Amino acid sequence: MAMIASSSFLSSLQHLIGFGIVLAALLALWLITAGMGKIFQSMGLEAAGEATPPAARNGGADEPGDEEVAAIAACVAALIGPRSRIVSIRRQRKTDWNREGRREIFSSRNIR
Repeated sequence: MAMIASSSFLSSLQHLIGFGIVLAALLALWLITAGMGKIFQSMGLEAAGEATPPAARNGGADEPGDEEVAAIAACVAALIGPRSRIVSIRRQRKTDWNREGRREIFSSRNIR
């Protein structure tokens, strides 16, 4: 009976040690990232969240930004081919996801 109790204690001890190692690794990662943040703040670098949004830089909400045009062109080239050409890119005025969902449901059903 004493052997069963000692083996379960050793198993529990192994799990507790493993949990402690994981917590120590997470603490080390937290300290490293906090230290790097302090270094960047002391250097005066701007945080990514404080930058101006792309829509404000590119001239308004009606025109897509340079990054969006590049992403669309890359998708078209990957799907259709490198010889494809984009004629125009326009933003949709209003997104109506309810109507699109209804259209999809109605098109999936058989009409009698």
